[in-house]
Amino acid sequence: MSVIFKKRVITIISLVVVVAVAVTASIIAWKYIQSGKKNGSGISKMSTRQIVDSIIEQMSYRDITLIDESQLLRHYDVDTDMIDEFTMYVSSNIESAFEIACFKLDTAESVGAMTTSITEHMNNKAAGYMELNPVQYNMIMSYQTAVIENYVFVVVSNDAEAAKQIFTDMCNSK
Repeated sequence: MSVIFKKRVITIISLVVVVAVAVTASIIAWKYIQSGKKNGSGISKMSTRQIVDSIIEQMSYRDITLIDESQLLRHYDVDTDMIDEFTMYVSSNIESAFEIACFKLDTAESVGAMTTSITEHMNNKAAGYMELNPVQYNMIMSYQTAVIENYVFVVVSNDAEAAKQIFTDMCNSK
């Protein structure tokens, strides 16, 4: 065998190895990306009821009432077509402004409309408490929201920031 022939063989073998490594790396990367799309994030595997009930349990909220789906429009002026699912609780005591809710929207593009609806709802709710109960008014005005993907979480409570943090941690840890 001549030296030139050996160099060509080595070059061809080297190219084949490089191409094989590149193809293998591409396949592994593609499978990794696809597995992430199939599994989705942790929150997409949870219902709004699971999310809210877990937060209620961790925060030890008591004396609250689950709002029926048919009652949503009594609380929020919102296009119900953009909501795939929601869970909402309010205080059983009419003097308390407590509220916790999670909305799963049809798309992430609906988040803006939902947050606008939440702001309007909180302003209307606060107006009813402003003169009657300043403590509850301040609690309403300190409401917290969080958005993860197409989920919107809202809470009105004395410890709203802690509840919001549980929501955020729960979604990011799955």
